[in-house]
Amino acid sequence: MNKKIKKDLIVLFILLCLSALLFFLIDLFTLKNDHDGVSGNGNLGLLFVFPAIPLYVIMLAYAFRISQLHFRTRKNLKSYIWTLFLLLFLFIYGAYKQIQSLLQDLGGEPNEPQSIIYGWPWLNQYTNTLFFNFFTFTAGIMLILLVSSIVVHFRIRKKIKSQQT
Repeated sequence: MNKKIKKDLIVLFILLCLSALLFFLIDLFTLKNDHDGVSGNGNLGLLFVFPAIPLYVIMLAYAFRISQLHFRTRKNLKSYIWTLFLLLFLFIYGAYKQIQSLLQDLGGEPNEPQSIIYGWPWLNQYTNTLFFNFFTFTAGIMLILLVSSIVVHFRIRKKIKSQQT
């Protein structure tokens, strides 16, 4: 493994750890509904949302670039694509179920009068984890890996076609 790839892997690992930590902190500082009324403490989770977004996007960009190098050397790329597609589907389904569960616990969406979060924006002290959670974190990674593997697959096919003509 050359020096540049090692450096990129170290940077990717650091970005992955920092992104995961920020997602965890968002979850930690997102209020849980205790059914005793509404909290007036504000949205402390926002302190971690704003640095999490750019850090996560940068981490995904690194993952895309590094994964392309990995997928170029794989013989069974189609099986990787199908596995990543299946994993992506499972994580999206997990995110959907988590969203449904949280909204049910809160009494509905922000536009429903019986909801605890009635009249509030979608991103508030009770709903940060609708957007920033384990499932969305992992689904983003799976999506990037899937797109990367598909890009490599089509580049290989194009290269083979051009060599045949």
